[in-house]
Amino acid sequence: MRDSRLADLNFRELLHYGGQPAVCNRYQSSLRCPGYCIDCGEKGLVEKSSGAGKLNLMSHGCDSEDFQAVLGHMPREGAGVQQPVLFLLENPGGDYKKGVKTDFLGYRKQPPVNHYYWTPNTAHWPRDKSEFKGNFYGPYFAYLMCRHQLMNVYITNAAKCKWTHGKTPSSILKNCVRNYLRREIELFQPRLVFCFGRAAERVFRSMVCNLQFSYLYHPSFIQSRFRVTGRTQQQLLEENDTRICDAIASLA
Repeated sequence: MRDSRLADLNFRELLHYGGQPAVCNRYQSSLRCPGYCIDCGEKGLVEKSSGAGKLNLMSHGCDSEDFQAVLGHMPREGAGVQQPVLFLLENPGGDYKKGVKTDFLGYRKQPPVNHYYWTPNTAHWPRDKSEFKGNFYGPYFAYLMCRHQLMNVYITNAAKCKWTHGKTPSSILKNCVRNYLRREIELFQPRLVFCFGRAAERVFRSMVCNLQFSYLYHPSFIQSRFRVTGRTQQQLLEENDTRICDAIASLA
């Protein structure tokens, strides 16, 4: 991770790794994570939330330098976009093999000890969706970085833990945004923010700040729910590309 302050926030405060681990899509041996953020639990926000939900899967941030550690240097076409660009999603989910259930001070969560979160499972920078190999997260973000020559990207979730039953309670989401996302934005200072999915867009509109942002289709929506739009995956990918191009052009 390029910024040591963001690395400390992610790997010493949010997840108690003791510092940034080596970047690897999948680890042969699980990382050691003796603890993690339990602030929502300590404030009683989990107990006060309706239903029987819990905070479970965890995520951390990742940046374009981490992607290059896995894929090698990005193919360059000119100077590229040097301004900082934030990719924002709502919360962790999907691949449960990323984590191992870990007990800490009476809580039980799954920190991503088997996987450096977000990183692609491809061998090189993807050029089109045929190279995503059924995974529209890390490989898709690598495609976007390469396709649009985004040289300084930071990827994160608004909520760092996954609520197990339905929508994340607003009190928990607000607490997480205050503790982490706002600080990530303050440290990273993005010129552009791309919100993947309406949930991430709503969080950004209501809880963050007045930075320039664009809505994009969420990777999982493109992967598995694209048919509800009456369009193909390729058409949705192209629409995202167009919105990114328009946002980059507005920086000039």
